[in-house]
Amino acid sequence: MTAVVFVAARSAREADRSLLCSLAAMTAAKQCAVLWFADIMRRGLFRALGYSSINQYAIKGLGFSKSRAGDFMRLARELEGLPAVHEAVASGELGYTKALEIIKVATPETEGKWLEVAEGSCKELAREVKKARRRAAVDPSQGELLPSTPAVVAPRELPVHMHVKFSPEQEARRAALVERLHKLGGVPSDRAELLLEALAALAEAKESKTRRLVLSRDRHQCQAPGCGRTRFLEVHHIKPRHLGGTNKPENLTTLCGSCHRLWHEQGGRADLGLAGRPW
Repeated sequence: MTAVVFVAARSAREADRSLLCSLAAMTAAKQCAVLWFADIMRRGLFRALGYSSINQYAIKGLGFSKSRAGDFMRLARELEGLPAVHEAVASGELGYTKALEIIKVATPETEGKWLEVAEGSCKELAREVKKARRRAAVDPSQGELLPSTPAVVAPRELPVHMHVKFSPEQEARRAALVERLHKLGGVPSDRAELLLEALAALAEAKESKTRRLVLSRDRHQCQAPGCGRTRFLEVHHIKPRHLGGTNKPENLTTLCGSCHRLWHEQGGRADLGLAGRPW
């Protein structure tokens, strides 16, 4: 279906029919645009067009506003993990506006049920999505989120959405880091797993740095009085974490495995204190 070229002084019925045809053409065009955008983003084709990131391509190359670029990127990403929704958009069964609503709550396990809800009006779908998100947030133990549509989504299956805004420079850095990871052996296809692995790696790096600092400060020796072992060393919290102790070097000391185990076996009562430092 194509848009009807505007001609003034049409009758009410002709004007209405022309408008409906043009709106349908606009919806179809949006659906196609999202799919083309998703393909360019997934295959990194924006780089061949001279852009460092998909965000830069959307704003500079396509003239999108920041909000529109965000909508397109979010929809393109979510469609990768929702094959049924992707197929519905590609076939023209699901419009752009409804797709934006569905991705707020759908998972691979529940997308079929949400597509059934989407057979109604946009207002009905938006109302059910809002209701589902509100009930999941207020009462996680509740059984079904959509009483009017049984077994649509269980609260524990409702995804938690976290949106991050990148500056063009940050997006360029992110894209470069992902490209480096691909060269080093690939990255998780799931973006949530990629974020979790990145956070885990950052935590391990910081822990490793702190550990090296503490071991160096303590001359790579067990600090328990009368011990002084230099093998099987571990870093120990002077004030336990559950009592408010931190991971700062001043709350850490070096113990060998035997002294560390003894301290824990005696529930912290073992005489392993350093002169002038409470244990």
